[in-house]
Amino acid sequence: MKDIYAYYNRQDELVMTGTLQEIADAIGISKGTVKFYSYPTYRKRTKTGIRVVKIDEPEWVAWVNVEKIKHYADEYGYTYTDLAEILNLSYPNVKNRMARRNRFTRDEVELLEDLFFLDEGELIKGEEE
Repeated sequence: MKDIYAYYNRQDELVMTGTLQEIADAIGISKGTVKFYSYPTYRKRTKTGIRVVKIDEPEWVAWVNVEKIKHYADEYGYTYTDLAEILNLSYPNVKNRMARRNRFTRDEVELLEDLFFLDEGELIKGEEE
């Protein structure tokens, strides 16, 4: 089975999903360049830019509604430090997820929904936005 990636433009909009070669062919660049866009090194060098993310979780996991998390964390009085401890992450990892530089995992979303007394799927974009 081939690895599938999601390609996001500079506005953080999903453009397409596919293999590295399919993405390269669609946008007219080399497969190696597309792969480079997926590296943490590239993300560190660019604050905004093209992003290529390997899809190893269901697509909905990538679309967590960060604004809802911020709202509920504020409502319940949780800081990023608190969320880091609850999610068993470092403070920088929580900051990166909240800044949309990294993606939340399914387990992290479920923990947050439990923490905020929400129904399953309430923190996913498209659900009651």
